[in-house]
Amino acid sequence: MADAQSAAQAAAHPAFEVATLKPSADPRIMCIVPERNGDRFTCHGAPLILLIAYAYNIPTSRIEGQLHGGYSVDAKIDPSATDEQARLMLQSLLEERLKLVVHRETREVQGYTLVIAKNGPKLKDANPSADLPPMPNYMAVPVTEGQGQTIRVNADGRGVSAIVGRGGPISQLADQLSNVLKTPVVDRTGLTGKYYFELKFQNPAYQISTTTEDYTPAADLSSALPDQLGLKLEKAKVAAEYLVVDHAEKPAAE
Repeated sequence: MADAQSAAQAAAHPAFEVATLKPSADPRIMCIVPERNGDRFTCHGAPLILLIAYAYNIPTSRIEGQLHGGYSVDAKIDPSATDEQARLMLQSLLEERLKLVVHRETREVQGYTLVIAKNGPKLKDANPSADLPPMPNYMAVPVTEGQGQTIRVNADGRGVSAIVGRGGPISQLADQLSNVLKTPVVDRTGLTGKYYFELKFQNPAYQISTTTEDYTPAADLSSALPDQLGLKLEKAKVAAEYLVVDHAEKPAAE
């Protein structure tokens, strides 16, 4: 039954010209978001949940199921393919090689809405024909993801995170905040463009004793969002989409 469902899912999707999917060999290497460079689509050392999150365009906090292991993807792609087409191609690859079967559910849950703060948004419109702005110098590691991505990485302080917009929509920021807060965040800003921005904040999931360590925390999200981006979170009941993984296998040797 799972094989039939997987084949049906993949049949409706475009596919990479050539692609490999292998278990990750080096646990120290972790891909956050797949990288595109010309006709190459790569992601080395990605936990399966991150590949699924990218492929199905859903935050990891709203993915359910037994998911294990990390994988490396190396594929050939038409350079003119859109990000949405790339996601569908990755779906096809996961469904073909891992016999992945998923379904979506919409649930009414307690979460947050992302709205514009009192003094208005503080965002820079993206220019897709120009070079990407440099990454902030406080990032712990270099990040090379291309235009259109919004990514979350550790910054320079313990427990400090950053979400950096590289020309993505505000919905991607809401998804990253959902991952941070482990609860749905829905974009209700009404902003329809694509933006460059930097949001640096104290990650609420990281507990640290400031009495025993020489450490200065960053602002929490309730302060950082309006101060840095001109946005804010409001508690609300929201309709959130969840992705449930029904079946996944280890890939056959390539």
